[in-house]
Amino acid sequence: MSLSYFLIFFLGACIGSFCNVCVYRLPKGLSIITPSSYCPICKNPIKIWHNIPILSFILLRGRCAYCGSPISIHYPIVEAVCGLIYLLLFKRFYFQYEFFIYALFFTAFVILSFCALHSEFIPLYITIPGVLLGLIFTGSWQGLAFSFLFSLFLFIVRQLEKKNILLFMFFGSVMANKTMMVCILALPFYLFFKWQLKKNTFPLFLLIFSLYFILY
Repeated sequence: MSLSYFLIFFLGACIGSFCNVCVYRLPKGLSIITPSSYCPICKNPIKIWHNIPILSFILLRGRCAYCGSPISIHYPIVEAVCGLIYLLLFKRFYFQYEFFIYALFFTAFVILSFCALHSEFIPLYITIPGVLLGLIFTGSWQGLAFSFLFSLFLFIVRQLEKKNILLFMFFGSVMANKTMMVCILALPFYLFFKWQLKKNTFPLFLLIFSLYFILY
């Protein structure tokens, strides 16, 4: 079983590496397929043994193997977060279909969360299909309706930008009847960090509390 846990964590970390590509490229309008990963400073392609999730960052001491430029700490953080999410979901659901649905949901939300943190960019080609898939999965309009009204209220009182409304609807379509509680818990954290850091942290806190309610 311990080998299974390691493999699932490693799979999640590899997905996290792909999430990093999305977070870096999507706001810039770049393809997430080609070219292969490269150093944003010297533009040299990253060899596969320099791209092992988490481990390569440690072995390279957080620097590019070619030019020595520092690598942002957010890369191994995203990989570790995805690895941990996949591991926790696997322990909760094993290989039941919920594991695959929630793994897809949280992968998308990791991308959305870190895009929002770094560039305020919310990709509609993730949120719109996410709403539809969430409705198919849960078959419930309750969470979707509440998340829309909740985000609309925050928009009206100027605590949320309009582009975040679809993100909320994506979240609500998946979380269904847990949506209200997650939103209420995430709101004070979002407002605090919004005032302190001037960053959109709401997707990140929605992710954290959603994971808790799904697991427990």
